[in-house]
Amino acid sequence: MTRATRSPRKRRPTALIVDDMRVNRMVLEAQLARLGYACRQAASGPEAIAACREELPDVVLLDVVMPDMNGVEALKVIRRLPGAARLPAIMLTGLEHDEIAERAQAAGASAVLGKPPDLQKLRRVLRKHVRTRRRSRPTAPIAEASPRAFGNRTRVLVVDDSALVRELLSQMLSADPEIEVVGTARDANRAWQRIQSLKPDVITLDVEMPGMDGLTFLERLMRIRPMPVIMVSSLTEKGSSATMRALELGAIDFVCKPKVDVKAGTAALADEIVSKVKVASRARLPVAPARPIARATADGFPRVGQACVALGASTGGPKALGGLLQALPSDFPPILVTQHMPGTFTRSFADRLDGQCDLTVREAEGGEAPRRGMVFIAPGIAHLRVELSALGPVLVLDDGPPVNHHRPSVDVLFDSVAEVYGRHGVAALLTGMGADGARGLGAIRAAGGSTIAQDEKTSLVYGMPRVAFEIGAAEHVLPLERIPRALVKLVAKSAARRRRA
Repeated sequence: MTRATRSPRKRRPTALIVDDMRVNRMVLEAQLARLGYACRQAASGPEAIAACREELPDVVLLDVVMPDMNGVEALKVIRRLPGAARLPAIMLTGLEHDEIAERAQAAGASAVLGKPPDLQKLRRVLRKHVRTRRRSRPTAPIAEASPRAFGNRTRVLVVDDSALVRELLSQMLSADPEIEVVGTARDANRAWQRIQSLKPDVITLDVEMPGMDGLTFLERLMRIRPMPVIMVSSLTEKGSSATMRALELGAIDFVCKPKVDVKAGTAALADEIVSKVKVASRARLPVAPARPIARATADGFPRVGQACVALGASTGGPKALGGLLQALPSDFPPILVTQHMPGTFTRSFADRLDGQCDLTVREAEGGEAPRRGMVFIAPGIAHLRVELSALGPVLVLDDGPPVNHHRPSVDVLFDSVAEVYGRHGVAALLTGMGADGARGLGAIRAAGGSTIAQDEKTSLVYGMPRVAFEIGAAEHVLPLERIPRALVKLVAKSAARRRRA
């Protein structure tokens, strides 16, 4: 009698869903789950590219119309990844006309379906184009991998002295299928015990707690066991200052705890908190304490015809900007900065930098003339632009709609620098999630200016600078510690060009 041979268990096919609307992603994931697919999601074209770099799915489904980078452009980049030339790709659109279908097919789409797709039509398309294969190893581990590997959830520990806040945060985080709240703690001692026993991937940490406060705990944690931390801060002057200190100590990001109606106010922040926890889980933490950035020196900069330097950053930006600006000389040409940050924090951020740098750092108010030795930070409630007036360049605050989901937007600043300064504009795009600033950096380069993108190794989140590199907007890709000296050289080069003109 022979023993029956057990057939190998068939692997579930995998799908990557790309859509900027969360509800659309959830609807499509439910449909694909009925068809036997394991899914992960991406909210933008850059996130989709990062996810495919980490691990190719069996099929990718992309929305055509998305901010930052539309589905057609994202597919063109994905097609150039190793092993992705024949990856089945289904484009989804709510705008049914032939031009969209032609553009999608020219980019290599296997099929074009309306949104939401009919389940039976979706089944037929998948059967026609998807051939499951053995899963290949990632081509290269990356810092920004949207979301975590198929089937794995981000493990979160919630630390807050308020029982109500712990409950609210736990509920909103647990509602996301990619996140698992493994525990809570009301103070630093219990938090440390739960970190050791539960081994979370990310911590949300209250700034103000009885006993050992959040900052002291964060400083010790980063020294003993570095891990991604999201600070939960109150919307007060004291809370703002403490949050800036937390970012210097190594916190990935922060969310603002409302002062009144905590339950409704915290619930309104659900999408922001979930998004920041996911970004934190993918952040590249330094394996060793960062060395101070060497000071960049120069013999002096010309008082006339000087260049303008523009800097853009998001997640990880406050710490990167602090190190970069401290390394620049006090007579450096004017610097304009857009950092994604709420308006209640940008003044505190500017004041803190002002106390650390030889340069004078101020939150922009509008109407100022960019001057040497000055750094102007975009307020968190308005876009910062530079315009050419009868008396020369002047700073303008613009409360128009968000661009790339952001106000202030790096693209808005960079576009204005390209228009006003042309080949005498110099810009650097630093660490951050998404794609804001990449297109604007390209505009500066196209105008003849000089452009830099921070490299992957030193970026806390390699999103914005990665997209800039991929679309050819970055003339130089440099580690953070080399950017100050590069800026000095590029400014000097710009001054030399003006003298020769």
